[in-house]
Amino acid sequence: MVGGTFTVIITATDNSGSTGQTTGSITVTVPVGVPTVTVNSPTPNPAITGQTVTVTFTVSSTDTVTGIMVNWGDGTTPDTLSGIATSDTHVYASTGTSTSETFTITVTATNSAGPGSGTTTETVNDRPPVASFTFNPTSPSSGQTVSFDSSASADPDGTIVGYAWNFGDGTTGTDVTPTHVYSPATTTTFIVMLTVTDNSGSTGSTSQSITVTVTAVSPPVVTITGVVPNPANTGQTVNLTFTVSSTATVTGITVDWGDGTTPDSLPGTAVSDTHAYTSAGIFTITVTASNTAGSGSATTTETISPAALSVDFSFTPTSPTTGQSVSFTSIVSGGTAPYMYAWNFGDGAMSTSANPTHAYSTASSFAVNLTVTDASTPSLTRSTSHTVVVTLPSGKPDFTISARSTSLTVGGESSLCEGASTLCDDEVSTRISVTSFNGFKGAVHFITSSSAGGDVLTVYCRPRTILVMPGGTSTANCTVEAEINPDTPTTFTVTIKGVNGTLSHSVTLTVVVTHNPVESDPP
Repeated sequence: MVGGTFTVIITATDNSGSTGQTTGSITVTVPVGVPTVTVNSPTPNPAITGQTVTVTFTVSSTDTVTGIMVNWGDGTTPDTLSGIATSDTHVYASTGTSTSETFTITVTATNSAGPGSGTTTETVNDRPPVASFTFNPTSPSSGQTVSFDSSASADPDGTIVGYAWNFGDGTTGTDVTPTHVYSPATTTTFIVMLTVTDNSGSTGSTSQSITVTVTAVSPPVVTITGVVPNPANTGQTVNLTFTVSSTATVTGITVDWGDGTTPDSLPGTAVSDTHAYTSAGIFTITVTASNTAGSGSATTTETISPAALSVDFSFTPTSPTTGQSVSFTSIVSGGTAPYMYAWNFGDGAMSTSANPTHAYSTASSFAVNLTVTDASTPSLTRSTSHTVVVTLPSGKPDFTISARSTSLTVGGESSLCEGASTLCDDEVSTRISVTSFNGFKGAVHFITSSSAGGDVLTVYCRPRTILVMPGGTSTANCTVEAEINPDTPTTFTVTIKGVNGTLSHSVTLTVVVTHNPVESDPP
């Protein structure tokens, strides 16, 4: 329909055929419609992320176009244009999780009648990520750790979500900064490939060559740089330092201190070790380092002297009474173990034990002496003494027991020593004294035992029971007879116990059995 002002002519005819005519004008107005929008294909199409896309369009309208809006379909804010615009531009930033995405572009024009729209589509492709990496050292040796770094890789329109390494020797990796060790038999060049994947699934790759050099490997060279102190004493800590030079990784180090102890096993990076010698002498210290080519060693010597021998002892109780067992404890340091002990209890009794016990039968002050000899060459000997004050116990009647000699030596059993033989003797005796105090009166019965056990020693006392009167002392002879004939001197202990009802006291004898001649011995 076309609007405008029109002239209207009316002609009338009657029944006689006569006519009459008149004229007039009329104005016709056409209604306004919404704009018609024609959208052309955008350029370029397809495009890539980050590239400028241009769309052109035409708008037909029977009324003034008041505004144009372009929605590019990617969720960004639509562009607002003037009513006379014929084109627009846009840059797509991402294709999301797809390598390619098609977007609908909508152009909307508005006049007094309302909006009218037209559409077209644009295909946008994801830009691939750019892979990049470095490595160090750039010229590694076989067996050396190579560090790779791909943190410089980037994606222009997203993020990198995956790393895939091919180190060229059949091994792979997925870390951003992996490490790798090449171990070729000969110098070899490897092609390292890195492929990165972005959040849209696109990939980018790059590769570099790396040459791994194989050099001739020789055993390590060991240099001992110090051994302090030298000389040292037994028990003193000796510090050893050394260096190891090697063309390949040192797999382990051992230190043999030369004294028969188990060598120390150290890691290949060790540079020192410590040791304490328990015996004196001149020792050869050997440090051995190993790699794939074998082992290399270096030696030095260490002189060890015995530490000063220190001797002391303690005893308990510190104020004993007659008949009470006193425990003696040796305190020895320095020198060279094992030690030999010689005790003199001041009442004629002796012992060679490290920690003996002893009971005094009389009240007095006794000078107890301990002499210790070590095993060094030449041997060291030290002595010390303490005074033991023995008092009489107060209260009930009691008795003490003592031996004239507590250290006995007897020859072994031999037919040549029987009867009245003057050639040898196979028994020995000591006198046992039992003394009353606090008015003790009664019969004391002797019970004998020995550390030998079995039938090795025969021990008996005559008489077996003695009567002790108040304030008096009674005696018996106790005899030890050997039933064996050892080739070398053998030491036993013999205990003589005196018993009266619930009262009992003991004295301990040390018996050494020596070899007596027999008929089969060579002349």
